[in-house]
Amino acid sequence: MHIRLSFSLSTTNESRQSMPTHQAANGAITSQQQLSSSRAHITNGSHALPPLLRLPTDVWLHIFAQLQPRSASTLTALSTTCKHVLRLVDEHGWKGVLAQEYASVRLDRLDAPYKAYVRHLSRSAIVRSRWWFACRYACLLKQCWSSVALRTGSVDIPAAERKKPPGHARSRRFGGDFAIPTLTVGTRWILVGARSEPFVYHATAPQQLICRIKLNSRPGETATAPDDPWQDITALEAVDAEAITVVVGYADGCVQLIALRSKGGGVEAEVLRHFAASRRHEVASVAVQSSDASSSNDVASEEVLIASLSKRGLLRIHAVDDHVTPNGDGKEWSWQIDSEGSAVIPDPNIAAADDSGASTPRTFRSAAFNNAPADITSSASGTRAWSALLGSCADARKPARGADRWVAVGITAEHAVYIYPLSRPDGSVQLGEPFHVASKGQRTSVYAMATPPASSSIPSFLLFVGFYDGVVRVYDTRQLHRASAANGPRRRRRELDPIALFRADYDTDAVYSLTFGGPRAELLVIGGSRHAKARVFDVSALAAYDVPLLSAPGAQAERRDWTAFALHSTDSPLYGVVGAADTLVGVTDRRLWWFDFGAPLLDRGDGESVAFFRHADGELRYSSPRHTA
Repeated sequence: MHIRLSFSLSTTNESRQSMPTHQAANGAITSQQQLSSSRAHITNGSHALPPLLRLPTDVWLHIFAQLQPRSASTLTALSTTCKHVLRLVDEHGWKGVLAQEYASVRLDRLDAPYKAYVRHLSRSAIVRSRWWFACRYACLLKQCWSSVALRTGSVDIPAAERKKPPGHARSRRFGGDFAIPTLTVGTRWILVGARSEPFVYHATAPQQLICRIKLNSRPGETATAPDDPWQDITALEAVDAEAITVVVGYADGCVQLIALRSKGGGVEAEVLRHFAASRRHEVASVAVQSSDASSSNDVASEEVLIASLSKRGLLRIHAVDDHVTPNGDGKEWSWQIDSEGSAVIPDPNIAAADDSGASTPRTFRSAAFNNAPADITSSASGTRAWSALLGSCADARKPARGADRWVAVGITAEHAVYIYPLSRPDGSVQLGEPFHVASKGQRTSVYAMATPPASSSIPSFLLFVGFYDGVVRVYDTRQLHRASAANGPRRRRRELDPIALFRADYDTDAVYSLTFGGPRAELLVIGGSRHAKARVFDVSALAAYDVPLLSAPGAQAERRDWTAFALHSTDSPLYGVVGAADTLVGVTDRRLWWFDFGAPLLDRGDGESVAFFRHADGELRYSSPRHTA
């Protein structure tokens, strides 16, 4: 259904002549008469309104929905026609824009600023709706990201330094002995895992530590050796948006699903699921996918898939109910992945390994070692796996039935990423024949992968892969579905070529973490391997992606990509980074830090500057704590 809008001059004049004379210059009513005059006009003078303005509200909602993709500019133009249209646009139009284009903007943060905005308006000023206020905030947020206007802060992670065992001197070989922090961020909690403790911070006030929780990967044991390295938390991933339910991976290979409960001003953890490990394979990465991420008709409804990958290439997939309860049922499947991409189901009769043959001393664990047996005779002995990701061939913005799910594994090999289609015959999980990314002719590593969130304007079937050479390559995973449905020789090609590349000429450090940020989640943020550098790329050009371009577009807007130093003086990598509409949060080896892009818009405070440079020229600059129009 296509609806064409045309506001003639006679229609506008007729509607304005029938309105009360006390109105603003653009035809909008004032704050005092916004409610009373509009009701009186509709009740007493509805016969004078043109037919278009007498349409039911449901029809206007459909009209607003047809204004994509330039709905914001069109709604602004409509608001100047007459007060009746202004009221409709304010109450319904901007609400739709906020839900469709700026879904990641948090309205709870704007409650107090909006009330202050209304309170400080003059008596003759126009009172706009909270939806308009939120959309304006989102538009200004994009300017803050582009101009690097932000407030920054950081706090020490309490468990950043490992305590030396009493009576034991530490040799130079173990000088890098520290716990690698892990990070997950929600709208309610920020969790930083260091050793066996997750440190809980409030999402809106990360400078204040709420509590620290002691976890145990062996729930049957009441006592644990102090500072046991096998109890270290090595992976964290939130299941829900608030980060109330979290997946935890441990150094001994165990995986737990825990829930955070507020209690007495603090937070306590409840173990909902515990997945034990047959051997001590350190968990390198965990990934989560809910049932609503894909509309495949062969997947049970209300189900959460959890993937865990060990540093030795042991891939495990757990299926749990979406409404998780303690001591509920959970299913598990596992495969051993080698450097050639072969997935072999391990022998379930292998007994749990003791400490003998481990490549890491029992009292020591660091980033340079793998907690895994060194005496494996299979081809998996040379596997070094780093990252795992669950995804779908469907676009989250346009769900389609029958969309294929997949799991991607990042390793050190010539083909550094293998993508396995997932099938669910009889309720079990099976891996299909893998696809791999195109090789550069040499071995490389992949530490981070990401797909755009549902709130992003970028299609969610695009897989962003960060390589050791500092380049992020983008792959179209719909090729998995097309190849599986094709007949003949074409289906045998199982190599994916990148459809886009993002690199910085002045920064080629390895990619350690990936995330998306900005009001439309169309900014790609890369955590580098040195100096706590965060690289930001505008990937909005991929929003309308459907098929690969045969040649570069003729005209491109000026790119304003930049790289910032999150901390003043450190050589640490960014082990984790998580973006949102107005914030960017990350962890180094010893500190939790954040960039707040919304604060310059909501108050006139001051703050420290952050050093950054733009990729276009490499000139060092400093951020501004205030937004300038």
